[in-house]
Amino acid sequence: ACRYEEVALEDDLSKFLRDLEDTKQTIVTPIELYNLAIWAVNDLVSDVLQMSQNGCKPLTRVIYKKTKGNILFTLKCIESLFDKKILVPGDDGQWKWNRRDLHAWGDNVNNVTDLVRHKIEQLSSEDQMVLTIA
Repeated sequence: ACRYEEVALEDDLSKFLRDLEDTKQTIVTPIELYNLAIWAVNDLVSDVLQMSQNGCKPLTRVIYKKTKGNILFTLKCIESLFDKKILVPGDDGQWKWNRRDLHAWGDNVNNVTDLVRHKIEQLSSEDQMVLTIA
């Protein structure tokens, strides 16, 4: 998956896709995905957390402010909030978050690359080495 406007013609992915089309006689069909509206992000957050849509609105607003509805970024943000223990299950079975921690997290996340890079940095040095070889 990529955004064609963000991939240069000389990029490895572009070369690979052109090679698929040229030599393998494979048709590569781009699928254009648009950003989600805030209500759709709230639906997603509500579904993932199994909470009411009203209960999710404060969390959704912070996520949407960062992601502008980009689905990959939205999902990675939710995952990051779990990983960083900002989003935690409460004693009553409902998900909880501390507003101050949530906003501090939001101040440190600029794009999906930041989230993926942080996740890679959490891997062991051996696992990081494998990724550089792959």
